[in-house]
Amino acid sequence: MENNGQKRELQINRRNFLKAGAAAAVSMGIMGTIGTKTAVAAEAAVGSSAARNGAQSKLKPTGNYGSASVKLAQYNNEWLGTTKIVGEVKNTSEADVGFSQAARGLYGAKPRVGRNYFVRKTPEGAAQNDTLVLLATEAAVQGKVSPVKLAIPDPEQMSQNIKDFAYYLRADEVGIGRMPEYAWYSHKVTNNPALLKNDLANAVTPVTDRHPYVIVVLVDQHLETMLASTGYDAISIAQSFRGYHASG
Repeated sequence: MENNGQKRELQINRRNFLKAGAAAAVSMGIMGTIGTKTAVAAEAAVGSSAARNGAQSKLKPTGNYGSASVKLAQYNNEWLGTTKIVGEVKNTSEADVGFSQAARGLYGAKPRVGRNYFVRKTPEGAAQNDTLVLLATEAAVQGKVSPVKLAIPDPEQMSQNIKDFAYYLRADEVGIGRMPEYAWYSHKVTNNPALLKNDLANAVTPVTDRHPYVIVVLVDQHLETMLASTGYDAISIAQSFRGYHASG
C-alpha cells in the first residue's frame, strides 16, 4: 500500500524544487519565448498538415513538471523575478562563483583539492568530462566574426530551427529572448593554473562581447533521480552533464 503522507511530501518537494528552478531562470530574463507558438519547419516535418504559422514544434516533448508550469516571460529590465530593480546591477566575475572560489582556496584546503577531481572521480564523470570539454574550445567559439554570411531563413523560422535542434538533443524546454546586461560576466576565467594560485590578474579576461539575444535550454533533471543520490556519487555529477549534453 502506498504511503499517502510520503506521496504528498514528495509532491510538495517537487513543486518547490521546480518552481525554484523556473523562478531562477525567469529572474534572469532568459526564458523569453518559452510557451510561444512558432512556425513548423515544414521541410523537416514530412507529411505534416499543420499550418506553418503558429504551430508548435513536433519535436517538443510533453513535460511533467507537477504543479509548476512554463509560461511566456516578457522581458522587463525593471524587475528581477519578484524583486524590483532600483539601481544598477553589477556584473560579477566568473572568478567569484562558488567553483572558482573553491579553486582559489577561499573555502579551505579540502574544497580546493576536491574542486580539481570531483567530476572525474567516477568513470561516468570522467568519460563525460573528457568528451564534452572538446566540443566548444576557445578557438571554436571565440574570434572575429566571419565577413561571409550564410543565407538564413526569416527570424521566426530560424528560431524554430534552433528549438527543433535542441529538442532533438533531448531538451525539455527551449526559449529565445533578450539578454539582460546584468546577466553577463564581467570577466571570464581563461587561465585555470593561475586561478588555482589565486592570481586573478592572470586568471581572468574581461568579457567584451555583448550579444543582444540569449538561447536558454531547460533540462528537467527529475526529482526522483536526485532523491536517489547522496550528493557525493556519480548521479550528482552526471546530472549536470546531462544538461550540458542537451544544450551543446
